[in-house]
Amino acid sequence: MDTFFLCLANSYKHGGRCIAGVELSEWKDSIKIICHSNGAPKWIRPISRDTDAGAIPNEVAITIGVMDVVMLLDVEKCPAGAQCENVYFSKIINIGKSFDKYPSLLDGFVDNNQKQIFYNHGKAVKPDIYNLRGDHSILLIKTENSEVYGDTTYTDYPRFRVKFFYKGDCYDFPITDPYYIQGLREKKIELGSKDTLYITCSLGVVHEGWHPKLAACIIEPIEEIHTIDKSNKQEKAYSVEEIRKTHNLAYAKWTLEADSELGLLYEQGWSIEQLMEHFGRNEGGIRSRLKKIGKIPF
Repeated sequence: MDTFFLCLANSYKHGGRCIAGVELSEWKDSIKIICHSNGAPKWIRPISRDTDAGAIPNEVAITIGVMDVVMLLDVEKCPAGAQCENVYFSKIINIGKSFDKYPSLLDGFVDNNQKQIFYNHGKAVKPDIYNLRGDHSILLIKTENSEVYGDTTYTDYPRFRVKFFYKGDCYDFPITDPYYIQGLREKKIELGSKDTLYITCSLGVVHEGWHPKLAACIIEPIEEIHTIDKSNKQEKAYSVEEIRKTHNLAYAKWTLEADSELGLLYEQGWSIEQLMEHFGRNEGGIRSRLKKIGKIPF
């Protein structure tokens, strides 16, 4: 049987990668997902027969990104005792259709049915607990006011972790998302407090008698900007990412220094177009800020 899923994790695992996602029934402009009887999304985790702990080889995994649709050929359930989402396959194919990281899409994959993350509020689970109760080993949650930080307790270099609350309990998981870690190392992603994160939580393979709990993927959602297309009176959504391809600082916070410079240049006769180019902002952002600092009337 062939199966399709939306990739929501591509993380480190035993020298290779762990890939997982939500199973799909169909997709075009929108996505239809397969759900369990309790309404939670049905997850799938492809496992290789030929590598340590079933890791997907790096040369295969590197072609698959988060939010890509993936096709598995000849899917076969793993034997009893394995994590329940695990499947064998003969071939894995990236369809190449990616979706934006909009909250309106990601919210449909969030599982709010669990009282705790993987059966307790600790950092790991004993195998006998999972074997007794284990009906899932991966899920997507949405967090507010979380914190991403570098832990140097045991190493001279930071090991990145994420701390967050879920239904009243505080959790603290190591991050195994290679793309997010790379962004942190290159300072393209900031450490510290986060307003909203989507975290794919996963139980790792047994290590020293425990299943560790991992942040296998971290998604910082893209803000949706809605405008009206006057030609056909329809609402269109644009992402901040798309707008920043033209105006690199669009929707970024203004500083006191930037406000002062904006006001001074406007008083010196700079045009809106010149200010747009200088500040990396779109026209609406420039005009809105000029109103805010009292340089043009509301």
